[in-house]
Formats: sequence, structure tokens, C-alpha cells
Amino acid sequence: MPIEYAAGFHQRQVVQLLLPHTSRITLIRYWTVQGVMDYYAPLSRRTFFESKVEPLRSKAHEFMLEGRYDDAAIDRLTTALSFFPARPGVLFFERYDCWLHLGNGSCALHDAHMVLRFMDAGQSSECHRRVGAAYMLLGQYSEAVASLERALQLNPGAMPI
Repeated sequence: MPIEYAAGFHQRQVVQLLLPHTSRITLIRYWTVQGVMDYYAPLSRRTFFESKVEPLRSKAHEFMLEGRYDDAAIDRLTTALSFFPARPGVLFFERYDCWLHLGNGSCALHDAHMVLRFMDAGQSSECHRRVGAAYMLLGQYSEAVASLERALQLNPGAMPI
């Protein structure tokens, strides 16, 4: 909810503007500007946002285990990414899997590049492998070969590509 964002970022004036237009959140004892601000005050920005990310990621993971890579999983992962998580690469990694299973190469390629940007250097071989797989899905075979060769250069003993 926007009011939660505003309070999480300690934006009192924004909370004041949003309060009359926001349905009451029952967990907040005093539905006033100060009550909303006080409710979120103990949480650091990082804690506030991370507390939102994990339930979304967990539910998306459940859907993926059931083979439901559709909008239910993708929407939750996208929402989790909107909370600026500490480790966005993990969420892009999972959303990439959804796009790949749904056959959406362009979205899979985007997320594969985001994984490459955010993941640790030690995982870059796997990231390049995923970029290659997305290029394969798009039928861009020369780009796929280049990515897969890069993956092999980074980790020659990796699982077969």
C-alpha cells in the first residue's frame, strides 16, 4: 500500500495526504498520521521492505513447485522486486524460470541479464548459461552460442550445457 511505503520512508507529509484516502489497516491501533508513523517507526527501511519480500517470494515458489509459472508466480515476484530487495538477483532468477517455462523469450532474456547484473561473480557461469538459453528460445543462435561459450570459459567443469 502506498501509505506503507510513505511511512516506511518516514514521509510524514505523504502519509498525511494518503490517510483520508486509504482503507484502515486493522493492525494499526491508532488510525491517525502519528499512529501510522509510530507503527512503522521501529522498522528500518531495509527491515520494512524485506518483511514484504519474503512472503511474496515464498508464495511464488509454491506456485512454481506446482508447475504454475503463470501470472500468479510472476506477479508475486514482480511485486517483491518493487520493494527493492537486498538480493534482487534471486527474484530475477526465479522470474526468469517462469518466463522460460511460459516460452516468453524476450522477458526471460531481460531477467537473465538482470540476474547477470545482480548475482555474485561466482555464479556468473550459470547466469551466462541462462542468457544463452533465453537467446535459444528467441532463435538468436549466434548470441546463444556466445553466451554459452562464455559460461564454459568461466567454469569449464560446470554441468553440461
